[in-house]
Amino acid sequence: MKEGEVKKLLEAFVSEYKAAHGDSKAMLSSWTFDHFAFSSSEALQKRFLSMFGDSFDHEELTQALEELRQRGYSDMLPNGDYVLTPYGLKKGGQGRFYSVIDFLNLNPGLNTLIAVLALIVSLCALWVSLAKP
Repeated sequence: MKEGEVKKLLEAFVSEYKAAHGDSKAMLSSWTFDHFAFSSSEALQKRFLSMFGDSFDHEELTQALEELRQRGYSDMLPNGDYVLTPYGLKKGGQGRFYSVIDFLNLNPGLNTLIAVLALIVSLCALWVSLAKP
């Protein structure tokens, strides 16, 4: 599965969870979903069908749910149901801005490069302002 498809599916589950429980993490272990979650939620059906076309394929759904589990966004319970993890709730609920912040936090060398460039620009501005008579 492509990263964008996984993200859209995760966002769909997170939006369903937040509609039921808000931002609380306390109910994560009790809010389960499975292959049949799509039959009970029209919003999830629309998201899944927009991702995979008009054919509602059980095999693709199984693969998608397993992909969420492999990436750490959900866990599988012994009865076969899935639950969101706190990491999945965080990743599915964050927008593009917070994704960029996470990327920068994971890559400190890039932060240093940006800081050095900002220093160069500010020194150039200082030099230009002091050079004026």
